[in-house]
Amino acid sequence: MLSYPDNAHVRRFDDDHAHGLSHCMKAVDVLIEEPNRLIFVEIKDPEQAQSQQRLDEFVERVENRSLIPALYRKYRDSFLYRWAEGAWNSNSERWYVVVVTGLDDALLLSLFEDLKRQLPFEGLPNSWQRGLADKCLVLSLDKWNQEFPTYPLQRDNQNTTP
Repeated sequence: MLSYPDNAHVRRFDDDHAHGLSHCMKAVDVLIEEPNRLIFVEIKDPEQAQSQQRLDEFVERVENRSLIPALYRKYRDSFLYRWAEGAWNSNSERWYVVVVTGLDDALLLSLFEDLKRQLPFEGLPNSWQRGLADKCLVLSLDKWNQEFPTYPLQRDNQNTTP
């Protein structure tokens, strides 16, 4: 569960049936809109898996890199959707943050490096005036809470969705 101050503009994007494109577009879990930054947040909680087997399967997807296409598609589709809405001004930064529970630092770093390679940050065509994202992070739950204390993230045992 993501907590946030009353004045923050936080949208549960993955659950937003109003966008009407869930049949053809993937969505990140949460969008946080600040005056100069739009933060796309994907939350993966394999630690909350119903069985050790599901947790092991998730770790295997990280190790064999099969999780990466789903993660970058969620960002890319969400970015495109918000871009089509005119969601930010040209000075706003776009951040993609993936929060993952239960992985050690080495696996988090591996996931970050693989994801960063799939999102165009470097080597952009000269004709591009900006990239798709300004920053990409893969964080543990504790690191999220350190980096984004305004939006504390905590596990709700009654509801395991973000």
